[in-house]
Amino acid sequence: MIGPALEFGVRALVPAIAGLTCVIFGVAAVRRRGVAADAYADLGVPFGALAILFGGCGILYAGAVALGTVGTPLVDSISDRTMGFVVRIVLLPWTVFALRYVGRGELVTRRRVIAATGVIVTLAALEAVAILGPYGITDQQRELISVVASVIVLGVLAIVFAAAWLVLSTAGRHDRFTWWDGLLAVAPVAIPMLVFQTTRPSTQAFNRLLSSLGFGLVAVAIWLVTARYGLLAERPGTGRLGERAAVSEMDEPVFVVDRGGRIARSNPVAKTLFGRVDGETHLDDVTGFTTVTLDERETVECQTTDGRRRFDPRITDLRNGRDELLGRTLTLFDVTEREIRRQRLQVLNRILRHNLRNRLDVIRAHAEETENDPIIDNADQLDRLSTEARRLEALMQRADSTETEISLAGVVTDVTDGISDSYPAADVRVDVPNVTLEVDRDLCRYALEQLVENAVEHNDKETPNVEITGSTTDTGARLIVADDGPGIPDTEVNVIASGTESDLAHGSGLGLWGANWAIRTAGGSLAFESSRLGGAAVVVEVPGQP
Repeated sequence: MIGPALEFGVRALVPAIAGLTCVIFGVAAVRRRGVAADAYADLGVPFGALAILFGGCGILYAGAVALGTVGTPLVDSISDRTMGFVVRIVLLPWTVFALRYVGRGELVTRRRVIAATGVIVTLAALEAVAILGPYGITDQQRELISVVASVIVLGVLAIVFAAAWLVLSTAGRHDRFTWWDGLLAVAPVAIPMLVFQTTRPSTQAFNRLLSSLGFGLVAVAIWLVTARYGLLAERPGTGRLGERAAVSEMDEPVFVVDRGGRIARSNPVAKTLFGRVDGETHLDDVTGFTTVTLDERETVECQTTDGRRRFDPRITDLRNGRDELLGRTLTLFDVTEREIRRQRLQVLNRILRHNLRNRLDVIRAHAEETENDPIIDNADQLDRLSTEARRLEALMQRADSTETEISLAGVVTDVTDGISDSYPAADVRVDVPNVTLEVDRDLCRYALEQLVENAVEHNDKETPNVEITGSTTDTGARLIVADDGPGIPDTEVNVIASGTESDLAHGSGLGLWGANWAIRTAGGSLAFESSRLGGAAVVVEVPGQP
């Protein structure tokens, strides 16, 4: 048997202390102070409101016990209905918290909150009528009202159970969260519901004890959520919010299409460019192309509110855990300006390539007739520059990837042999490991050829010294082309580093630019240092696992 003092302590002090604890942590969560200083406002406010409401119920319950009103018929039923009442009170703020916690905050709107509040108030009124039976209400009418209230309760509980499952499953799938975090987030509403269902068929004494302990357990859960684990300062729904925000803020139109080709969703940019669509609108009605056609095209031209625009379509399949196709996402990248610029460059390049070469032939012919050597030399330099530009253009515009296994030492040897034939006075020394890399051979050779040739050509000594050293790295290999020449001017180094030229800051040719483009296209990088030989050193990071 439990003594009167102990019974009073369990029935009154536990709910009172638990209620006060909940109120304290609820206020801290709402105001984001103390243990809840780092809480998100959109999580702290609903969870704090839940804690304050629950705490208030605990204090009122303890007050009723302390005042000795338990002996009246009305208060005798308090222990039977306390947790049921508490469940009604905390359902709304907890559901708001849960939806925001898992990244579904867009479902919480002011209109829906007001409607949900009206449903709960209506439910409380119906249950009060069914229980108290005011004058003029027959037993049959009370039963009908009770049935209506039960139907509403089932609907509300279905929403709450769905939100609880979202919390548990989202936390369980997250890398940094666990099922335990999800259980703690669900506990403030799960415990009252469990206690309410347990006390309904039990004895009055057991009901009173379980109701009091229920207050204590919820207080512990609220303390753990707020202070111990800081769940209000972290949320597993961040990834989902980030994905949604990224798609919404993208400058490109995005469509989500189901298996039948109907548009299920589109982002704001898509709606601006193509107009609003409903659930029965097909993608080809909006863009003029099906996903199959878009997947086969490199670019497509579509009619938009800004006129005809050319897009680069990117298609991604949406599949479930069984690899069943659910639909597709389409992202349209506007390449109108890029295509116009490419066409301009093609036309200008053709004009310069053909017309300039023809003019150079005429100039050289006249210069040879007059034996004007300076003009002949300049014409030859322009011709070599034109040839080199065509070679670089052909190399950079290859459509297919030609990555193969190459011997780094073999490529370097090929380059140095060619340099020795062209510049027999140069002294080129090589110390490169014999490693095999998965890289584009032509790009790698072209870049090295330009760097070594640049080191020899711009060296004013009778015997230019060039040293090529290499070593392996975690991602490939590192080559250093060093010389004893005058070094590379800072203006050229700055131009290559910035990636742009101007009238005042520009390079003297294609050599360094070509090497930089080739290495970057192959996935590597190029940097400049001082050489221990006294000149310049170019550091080349060559990709491709050895």
